[in-house]
Amino acid sequence: MRPATIDLEDRLAEAAGVLNAANAKMIALVAEALDAGEWRGEGIRSPAHWLAWQAGMSSGRAAEYVAIAGKRAQFPTITEAFERGELAVEQFGAIVKGAPVWADDKVLYLATQCTVAQLRKIMRDRYFDDGTPDEIEAPKPKNRLHTSHTDAGRWRISGEADPHAGAIIDNALDEARDALFRNGQEDVSNVDALVEMAKRSLRAVGSVSRRDNYTVRLHLDAKANVSTTAGWRLPPAVAEQILCDAAIVPVWETEGIPFNQGRTTRVIPKYLREAIKRRDKGSRAPWDTSVKHTEIHHIEHWRDGGATDTSNLIEISARIHDLIHHGKLSVEGNADDPTGLTWRDQHGRILDNAGTPVPPARLPTPESKYEHPNGGRLDCNYVGWVSDEELARRRQAASNR
Repeated sequence: MRPATIDLEDRLAEAAGVLNAANAKMIALVAEALDAGEWRGEGIRSPAHWLAWQAGMSSGRAAEYVAIAGKRAQFPTITEAFERGELAVEQFGAIVKGAPVWADDKVLYLATQCTVAQLRKIMRDRYFDDGTPDEIEAPKPKNRLHTSHTDAGRWRISGEADPHAGAIIDNALDEARDALFRNGQEDVSNVDALVEMAKRSLRAVGSVSRRDNYTVRLHLDAKANVSTTAGWRLPPAVAEQILCDAAIVPVWETEGIPFNQGRTTRVIPKYLREAIKRRDKGSRAPWDTSVKHTEIHHIEHWRDGGATDTSNLIEISARIHDLIHHGKLSVEGNADDPTGLTWRDQHGRILDNAGTPVPPARLPTPESKYEHPNGGRLDCNYVGWVSDEELARRRQAASNR
């Protein structure tokens, strides 16, 4: 009697082959869109942006598919194996992004036998010889700093910098810790020191109007007696303690919506702007993923009678804002309703929030059964390829000796 595990592995291999063939079809369609330029559209920044919108992918995976599709035509042998279902998309991608074009028909067997990690190592270490020296430029490190909120509502900071910038930051933290300690605060942490540095910077802003732009605002619900800040709920005791700080301004809300301005002013107050960004958490355009450097837009323009209310205000990127005001895009509806907006292009066609996958009438049948990599030890002493031109040159040189 055949073990159930073997039967399960056979069915898994069959499903993997179907998935590989489907991915091959997806990448062929992306290549077609690249060749014809059919990914272009109002508000679409790149082919990857278009694919992420249409296929419901993450931006990183969409960028990976576009990069693979751009090289697909240069590797006919590997591509045919991919379309037969013999290679996973990660295996195919590792080859076409790392191997030279002349090695197309030389690496197929290795591609089917090696894991993705092994293939990436081989491609990275360049076991190819076409007679020219490799010129691999090491990537230059960049200073970066990123802040975000965790799922638990905690604020998080991460990043890295060059040693000189790091030394300046370390010295500033040391000084702030020392100042807090001298003022009687014990057990001063790096977070305490960072907050002290930030407070000093905010207090140093000379312009009153500019200082108001950076005032911390605590949103208070007028009915429920709860507080929120940056979209996170705070216990009443914590809110009361924070409100003792004169640098924090309360903003009263009802059911999460600040008291609106109506037609009293066209200018969007700072607290209302913050509330819109807290509600939308990034651009509301369906294909736009911008979360920083965004702007607030009146859905019904002020000159047409639109109110400065949350239902008539949305967060969008500067690019989308320009397209709206140039008549290339339009939006209508109630912004307080998560599904209450309708977007149209300049021809009046409704733009969906995302592409809608069409379930197949039947699963595609790959030409070949997928054979998983053996995952054995990779001895790179036996790995390497020489181009046909370089091999002919070496043979000619040997015959002339």
